[in-house]
Amino acid sequence: MYGSLSQYFHENTKQFQSETKLNKRARLFPFYEDVVEAIHFKSYPRFKQMGLTIRPQEHPSVQSTILNSVPVEKFTAKALTFKEISDILYYSAGITYKEKGESKEVWDNSRRSYPSLGARYPLELYPVILQSSGVPEGLYHYNVKANALELMARGDYMNAIIHATPEQEWIRNASLIVLISAIFKRTEIKYGDRGYRYVLVETGHLAQNIYLITTSMNLGCCTVGAFLDDELNQLLDVDGTNEAVIYIVVVGGIKRSLSESIRSFHRV
Repeated sequence: MYGSLSQYFHENTKQFQSETKLNKRARLFPFYEDVVEAIHFKSYPRFKQMGLTIRPQEHPSVQSTILNSVPVEKFTAKALTFKEISDILYYSAGITYKEKGESKEVWDNSRRSYPSLGARYPLELYPVILQSSGVPEGLYHYNVKANALELMARGDYMNAIIHATPEQEWIRNASLIVLISAIFKRTEIKYGDRGYRYVLVETGHLAQNIYLITTSMNLGCCTVGAFLDDELNQLLDVDGTNEAVIYIVVVGGIKRSLSESIRSFHRV
């Protein structure tokens, strides 16, 4: 017997053999490749854009990074550099494979640093810069196609974030807060209601990338799932239905104890 909303949803988004056959037949429809297979990129052409850097990195081994990658809920004041912000965004969510050229086919075949069911890439990143020596404070959108920050509004948004995340005062010393939103139809147009499951799973992949890259940079990271949806959606000027905030990743400086530093050294 299914009683809760989550149980109803899970039951009604199960996949069956007959549905997979229908999905195969859908490929015969006109415009399938253009509508369903195309990768969509969100941008804000009217906002000032700041191009980010892509440089080869020399970070600790994957093994040592994973061993040290634990949630941090106590940050120290740290102003992130332009390069640090660039690294966090590009290595967690940027385009890591693309053939030469600017044609639609080239962009549709591009791939990013995290897995996405059907390469639909429904997620958007909105970095809130709180402490930085190279990027002005404010609310930004990460334009993945251009690997650039688009300035939506300058200013200190810490109080707005705190108000929208009740009982999460520990984030007050954060340097960077990444609001992750989803444009659900990008995935649901191909997978139907079950696509909603895939979007949530994909969010975890992306968030883990942020954990790993920030840990390798000796920064602290923690995720937040408890927030007032409407307040954050209004902050980003999204409708909360077609596009909505679904996760928060908080990044900041940390101060390791001597024992932690020694343990970290031996893990490298």
